[in-house]
Amino acid sequence: MRIRYLLALSFVLSAVLPVYADIALPKDLKQIDPRVRFDGVEKYADHVFVLKFKTFSGGPAMTPFTTIEVKDSKDFNLKAQRRILDMHLLAVERKDYEKLKKDDSSLNWLTDKMPGVLRANVQTPSTVMSVKLKEVPITTYRVSLKDGKLSAELVSELKRSEAAPEGMLPTWTVALAFSLSLAGLGVWFVRRRGV
Repeated sequence: MRIRYLLALSFVLSAVLPVYADIALPKDLKQIDPRVRFDGVEKYADHVFVLKFKTFSGGPAMTPFTTIEVKDSKDFNLKAQRRILDMHLLAVERKDYEKLKKDDSSLNWLTDKMPGVLRANVQTPSTVMSVKLKEVPITTYRVSLKDGKLSAELVSELKRSEAAPEGMLPTWTVALAFSLSLAGLGVWFVRRRGV
């Protein structure tokens, strides 16, 4: 009896790996490295702004944060992979930042758990666009720091035609359906063989 369940479980677990693999894009879309701009950071010279996010192509397991210091309102590329997760903007007072950066310039130490660090969640930009477009659109955010609260509001986003088509199922739906069907196949196989 245990062997049956272990075999069925192995079928289910083996389904997870292929699901996280990259799925080909529709022919009318292409992969891009998003360009972003944070308007308003130059107004707060006494603060340093740092953008953090996770980026990956397959599954997100053990993906470290990518950390970028946002020095002004000029647009820049994220150097992102196919997917972006947990994107947020941090603000810390410049004097505190300079002291901590001397000890470790990697910026991995900077988190919203530290005292005095403010956090604003950032809506992730699209990593795909229409093949008809020649230039990568710039996703713009308006940054404000008021009454000890940081916000990064999306000002302009990609047009619907540049993002993934609305009719496509989310990745987690496809993963769930695939896992359940593979698990059902495993149970059917075990019962048929009488193991």
